[in-house]
Amino acid sequence: MSKKQYTQLTASANGELAREIQEITSDAITQAMDAITSSEPEPSSIHNRHEAYGVAAEHYSKMLAVTKSIGKDLDGLLSTLPRPKYSAVEAMSSVVNGVMALADAAIEAAAQFRRTLSDLYEVEEQGHEEPAEYEQASLDDSFDEAPANEEEE
Repeated sequence: MSKKQYTQLTASANGELAREIQEITSDAITQAMDAITSSEPEPSSIHNRHEAYGVAAEHYSKMLAVTKSIGKDLDGLLSTLPRPKYSAVEAMSSVVNGVMALADAAIEAAAQFRRTLSDLYEVEEQGHEEPAEYEQASLDDSFDEAPANEEEE
């Protein structure tokens, strides 16, 4: 087999693998979204950008925490591999578990983001976004400004 044929075969296999992973991931996101929307109690709809921000921030922080953990595990693995006296199996196992946790977090985030996208699209297309609670309080007549603190001299 020539180098050119090998390169083409590898590229073809990698492309096919990427398509299969994309299909599996898409199915997993759809199943996660179905699980989220059919859970009890049913999650409330997103009514405004403020709520969408909250969903995005929550999942971003979850994925960031798992990513940091994977970084620590990879540091441990890379320092273990050159040392034959230390078990690389445990270090590699930690990395695999961390990557699986990241995949779980990413799939859940994607499902929640799809749900949020759908809700936010409806809100913005209808053109009447509900104000967040703190915004509603400031619009009500019952909202009073706190008096300014006067510093004594």
